[in-house]
Amino acid sequence: MNLIKIRNSFLYLSVIGFFFFPFYQTHLISIAFFLTFFTGEFKNFSTLLKKNKIALLFIVFFSIHLVSMLYTENISSGWHGIEVKLAFIAFPLFLPLIFNSKTVNFYLIFKIMIYTGIGYCLLSFGRAGLIFLESKNVSDLLSSNLGFRIGQSHPFVHPTYVSLYLNVLSLLLIYKLIKINTTNKYKLFTFGTTALFFIFIVFSSSKLGILLMLINVIILLTYYAIKKSKIKKSLIILSVFSLITVTGIYNSPLKIRFEQAYKEIFHGNKNASGYQMSTGTRIWTWKSTTYIIQDNLLQGVGIGDIREELKIKYKELGITDESRNKLDSHQQFLQTFATIGVFGFINLIMIFFILFQKAIKTKNILLFSFALFYFIFGLTESMLETQAGIVFFTFIAILFYQIPAKNFIESQLFKRN
Repeated sequence: MNLIKIRNSFLYLSVIGFFFFPFYQTHLISIAFFLTFFTGEFKNFSTLLKKNKIALLFIVFFSIHLVSMLYTENISSGWHGIEVKLAFIAFPLFLPLIFNSKTVNFYLIFKIMIYTGIGYCLLSFGRAGLIFLESKNVSDLLSSNLGFRIGQSHPFVHPTYVSLYLNVLSLLLIYKLIKINTTNKYKLFTFGTTALFFIFIVFSSSKLGILLMLINVIILLTYYAIKKSKIKKSLIILSVFSLITVTGIYNSPLKIRFEQAYKEIFHGNKNASGYQMSTGTRIWTWKSTTYIIQDNLLQGVGIGDIREELKIKYKELGITDESRNKLDSHQQFLQTFATIGVFGFINLIMIFFILFQKAIKTKNILLFSFALFYFIFGLTESMLETQAGIVFFTFIAILFYQIPAKNFIESQLFKRN
């Protein structure tokens, strides 16, 4: 086995880590990165990097965070934040190289991600089902127990992040089905797998995950209606899907979560010390973050001090719940602005602008949908403050940006079944 095959093996194994062992994922990626230095692929480094604008923006984004270490006071917390964001510097330096080569099996990456997602869902439902059999409490089938991790000393991947992963995988599956004439066996596999993923998303109790699922279905049905001239059929499918989803939510504990969210947005949540669910908490964390931005507009407070500054603001506004005053901004754009200032904020906006621009220019629905998912995700989550959000984002963004949608169809990723 040559060095490139060994490197690729670590890359393929790291893909499993999205679901099962994100803590060890960085180690596998680091080994793949290190081995690339000896494969001879770095001879095309400067040319490929210049062509990949998104990779350059990732490097700048990481660099601004690193510069903030010069004025942050909590050095220990700062270095931890830098460690979490290492994918922003590591991935742009070697993923464009290996994605450009013909040695990486994109079909295998796709296949590993799909089967890993299936395995994660089944094992999670199995674990939650065993807990339910003992407690007889339906809530035990939902987000608090819905997860599975190899190495149980670490917590599960947050259900909201898993719902994002599964939405992206569903996008890939259905896109292939629309784009290529496949066998009935593959069609059955696609519909069954997508149904499993959507059921998991609903059971994950993630309001954002369910919203992304609906947006995902609308995008795919719109593409199907245009591509196949099936407008009427698409509207019927959307109506049936919406009816089933709404009925399921209305007759489950999720109904309470949505009602509480509506109440806290429009009728309650008048003071920070009152009882709050997740939506109410987010509203007050956003307010707290805007005050920090106003006081530190140019350079932010630094990557090491942001959480401490937020805790101070939470206390000033009356957020007394200890479990809640440890939260970050729960809004990536505000979090970035408060941490590294206006230039970091502009850099983050540019990342999404370039992704959307490339997607529209090349008519790449995969890139467009992925960028839209993460943009919406960032409005209510600090998705680029955690390893689970960063590694998936940087990996898929570079992959979709570098390889045009047309090449996806012609490449191994979308082999005919």
